[in-house]
Amino acid sequence: MMNQLNKHTVVYPPCQFEEVQEHVRKLLAKGVIKPSTSPYASPVVLVRKTDGTLRLCVDYRKLNGKTRKDAYPLPRIQESLDALTNAKWFSTIDLISGYHQVEMAEEDAQKTAFITPFGLYQYVRMPFGLCNALGTFQRLMQACLGDQYFQSLLCYLDDILVYSSTFEDHLERLNLVFQRLRQHGLKIKPSKCEFFRPEVRYLGHRVTREGVMPQQDKIEAVKTWPVP
Repeated sequence: MMNQLNKHTVVYPPCQFEEVQEHVRKLLAKGVIKPSTSPYASPVVLVRKTDGTLRLCVDYRKLNGKTRKDAYPLPRIQESLDALTNAKWFSTIDLISGYHQVEMAEEDAQKTAFITPFGLYQYVRMPFGLCNALGTFQRLMQACLGDQYFQSLLCYLDDILVYSSTFEDHLERLNLVFQRLRQHGLKIKPSKCEFFRPEVRYLGHRVTREGVMPQQDKIEAVKTWPVP
């Protein structure tokens, strides 16, 4: 059906081969990927993250073109932020490599195969770039925390915001979130979490006790726009 979707060539220079090899080695060590004998093969591209580290991305456009789409909705950010009225305490929780915490179905894992100068590999855990990855992950978070949406927390993919009007309520709500994450086997990244703050950053906004406003760095280009 979709066998041999692409006849691929490497789309990054030889000077980056060592970085690609190291990235592949780390993914193998974490059990995110494994060597593959799949008839599928998608190309990879390299992207630099804001912290300068490398992100290996797979170009799944041809695979996505053959995939039946999942229409599961993502939360509307503005509607979500409207739920924060009267909140005084905030905590933000970020999952560590959220997509990679979702296991691929055995029958579909071979379709995620990608080609490198060092061989063919496929994902054991859900990769970035699949057209249904967003819906799949949001559905997981809905199953985990959905009954608390707009009551004690907001959740957009792997970004969770817990809010409350009192410190005591905040303790209880955080405890519930941690219990749910543990039940679903989801792990957080402590270095990217903030707890018991009067102000936090969330989805490009400053969330404060006085209200919600855009982050300054998000509007800097507009503020410094030169006069014609």
